[in-house]
Amino acid sequence: MTATITARVDSEKKRQAEEIFNDIGMTLSGAINVFINEVVMYQGIPFSLRRRPVVNHGLEAIMDETDEYCRSHSERLSHAQVFEHAREVANAGRRLHS
Repeated sequence: MTATITARVDSEKKRQAEEIFNDIGMTLSGAINVFINEVVMYQGIPFSLRRRPVVNHGLEAIMDETDEYCRSHSERLSHAQVFEHAREVANAGRRLHS
């Protein structure tokens, strides 16, 4: 048995998401089904939800971004890869604010 879900979303974001899903061979409906299956399997949202400040360029922001990078990679990362990512985040923050 199936059910219909109706949700209001920004039309441009919907278009962009559909384009991305199309590129990987999915429909928007299929992607929503994957999300719902993951919610059920993990008994919660299958990714971290947290507030992200618009401008946060301190050490804490670099650490948060690097932590998220490490969590999102299933393969084991070397210390060099982690430090390189942190360096890239720090440099990107400097470029934004210079």
